[in-house]
Amino acid sequence: MHARRHLVPLACVAGLAVVWVWAAIAPLSRSDWALEQILVVLAVGAAAATYRWRPVSDLSYALLALFLAVHLVGSHWSYSNVPGFDWGTGTHQNVYDRLVHFLFGALLWLPATELLRWVMPPPLARGAAGVVAVFAASALYEVIEWVVVLIVAPELGAEFLGAQGDPFDAVKDMALGLAGGVAAAALALAARPALRRSRARRPAAVPRAR
Repeated sequence: MHARRHLVPLACVAGLAVVWVWAAIAPLSRSDWALEQILVVLAVGAAAATYRWRPVSDLSYALLALFLAVHLVGSHWSYSNVPGFDWGTGTHQNVYDRLVHFLFGALLWLPATELLRWVMPPPLARGAAGVVAVFAASALYEVIEWVVVLIVAPELGAEFLGAQGDPFDAVKDMALGLAGGVAAAALALAARPALRRSRARRPAAVPRAR
């Protein structure tokens, strides 16, 4: 049983490692790819640091791994050049980064909410706080991107930020992170009655004979 408890997190690490290796092989811009690994290092480091102290559900680890996988795909193609997503309008033609910012809120809402259960027990309050948390994290990441460009690689500014000439790119990205968190919270709220009915139909556990 102890080994089985680690099965899903280990599978997430293995799957993410495969995507990481693929993304690291001949990326469109090696410098941009390297900068994009900041988010991967921060996320994996946070998950590893809290694994024994404040673990989340297997589903949350899977959602985190899925988000990092789509981020790694963007890092391989430098976000603005991901094939198959050139159906935007105006200056912002490639919408892959818009999708990833929405997924940031949608996929990371549950892990954030589960981490908050240690300080905020009521489910509804915790769900709302989870939306605020992913929105704040989305805004913080925009600030981190700006600082990294200014200090580390100003020559990669447009490529790393993926703004594609849109002066409101950062604001739109933060709004999409918020929208993703709201969508995930609304979906979870709508699913609560069905989960309650499912749990109510489960047979009671039979106590083992001593």
